[in-house]
Amino acid sequence: MITPATPIFVQPCRTRLLLYIGFVALSLYFIALSGDVRAAASNLGIALLVHPFAGGRRLSPVGRGRVWLVAHLLVLAALIVWGWGPAVA
Repeated sequence: MITPATPIFVQPCRTRLLLYIGFVALSLYFIALSGDVRAAASNLGIALLVHPFAGGRRLSPVGRGRVWLVAHLLVLAALIVWGWGPAVA
């Protein structure tokens, strides 16, 4: 239950999951339809703020949440390198 003293980042998992999916979907939109890699990287960065997989059950020795987080960070880093690379004229 959320009380008035609860920080904004401690939200129910369902809300965080919906926000995460929304920002990832916006990122995919900006890559596929708009072609704006910087906006896609920005949306993936915002999605990290509401990462719903932190602190979940451990399904393997490494943990599903940690693997998902590392994969997310790798994709974000690739988008940043791609978006801020040499400009194509």
